[in-house]
Amino acid sequence: TRVRIIHGNILYIILRLENAKKIPYLYQVPVVRNYINVDRSIVGDIMTKYKYIFN
Repeated sequence: TRVRIIHGNILYIILRLENAKKIPYLYQVPVVRNYINVDRSIVGDIMTKYKYIFN
């Protein structure tokens, strides 16, 4: 049973490493990812207001 747990952990690590190749590095850092998401929402809000004012 202990071998199965170790094998499962190894498979999980391999899966995480394969998925990490598809995700930009900045999104892999939790604190930076939060700042990116907040920044994205602020920029989206600004663009929405800009379109509303000038259209």
